[in-house]
Amino acid sequence: MVNKKALEMSFAWIFAIIAGAAIIFLAIYISTTLVNSGEYEVNTKTTQAIVNLLDPLQTSSEQGKTPEPLNLIKETRIYTICSSSGKFGENRIQIQEKSGFENNQYTEKSGDIGTINQYVFADDMIEGKKIYFFIIPYKMPFKIADIMILYTKPYCFVNPPRDIEDFISPLSSNSLNITNSISKCSSNSIKVCFETNSGCDVSVYDYGDKTGIVKKQGKEIFYEGDLVYPAIFSSKENYECNVKRIIMRLEHLSKLYKEKASFVSISGCNTGLTSDINILGTLAKNYNNLDELRTIKLQADEIDDKNQDAICQLY
Repeated sequence: MVNKKALEMSFAWIFAIIAGAAIIFLAIYISTTLVNSGEYEVNTKTTQAIVNLLDPLQTSSEQGKTPEPLNLIKETRIYTICSSSGKFGENRIQIQEKSGFENNQYTEKSGDIGTINQYVFADDMIEGKKIYFFIIPYKMPFKIADIMILYTKPYCFVNPPRDIEDFISPLSSNSLNITNSISKCSSNSIKVCFETNSGCDVSVYDYGDKTGIVKKQGKEIFYEGDLVYPAIFSSKENYECNVKRIIMRLEHLSKLYKEKASFVSISGCNTGLTSDINILGTLAKNYNNLDELRTIKLQADEIDDKNQDAICQLY
């Protein structure tokens, strides 16, 4: 009888323990689900706020000036995704904030917020509490878009050529600087060297006539003109996708400028650019890869030269 009673007590305790463990597990699961759901919603709202901030910054900032960085409350990872699908393609942005409970853990990724009006060049993921950026109005030959470059780590330019030094110098700050020796770069900076890869994170090789390649992370990126800066700061995939988007926009703008040239001609002032712009639009329409970028740029330069000499300028 004593042994039977002992067995009954053991079963009761075992049942209580199992039931209690199940309740605790369920409570943890529900609370975790609710917390994660909250993190997702908060992160998505923060992402939307960042995207909204970037839009007016593009049009209000001047080339040659570094706007104040965007200061975030927490250490944040920013993911930039580029798609060339559709008429103009789009950039999509996601973030993850560092958890306030566990310093080394990041919260759930936000939903991705897209925009067709931004051309954001950055590494696939950047991380920090401050987002630095600068903007380049990109022309080919008329203005196509504002290129926005995002980064969170300091960059150190070692012995850049004169044109790049002249561009970077007005932007110089704690996040961008120029030096004549790699040993003078801060240890946590991204080191950008020219015509060499010795101890550098990024190497730029000039082919002449403002063309060349940027080597980083074992990959080569072809650039033309001011695209050298996006090539330095961006991942190859992000760069190639956004350049394609820019050319897609060029195709559309070429049609508009062709119509404008025809209208001006009817009004009695011939620009002489209708056929040249038609060629530019065709080149943009047939664009497939960076190898064709040089041909498009040469056609754009020819249009620009003719436009400057014309009595009736188109732009």
